[in-house]
Amino acid sequence: MSAVLSNTPPSRKAALLEWLPVGVGLLALYIPTFYSLANGIWQEDEYAHGPIILAVIIWLIWDKRQVLLTSAVRTAPMPGFGLLIFGLLMYILGRSQGITILDV
Repeated sequence: MSAVLSNTPPSRKAALLEWLPVGVGLLALYIPTFYSLANGIWQEDEYAHGPIILAVIIWLIWDKRQVLLTSAVRTAPMPGFGLLIFGLLMYILGRSQGITILDV
């Protein structure tokens, strides 16, 4: 009986709470980046389309949120972890050296 109860799918609230640390971490990383973009490069005519692209990406993520929140059938934790480490290293390099393309 306990095996049956332990295999119950998590509620939607529990699934969102699992992603809360990820969301907080992303906000901590990207708020300084977006602030520097808004006060710098996005004010130039050549790069003024940046906020529009950001708004479209946010809308697309919101539109496909059901697909993104469903569980993956197959996971690949090692390639995912490697990609995460690579992305964090590029962020650190871009942030510390002022290389905007790596920061973003």
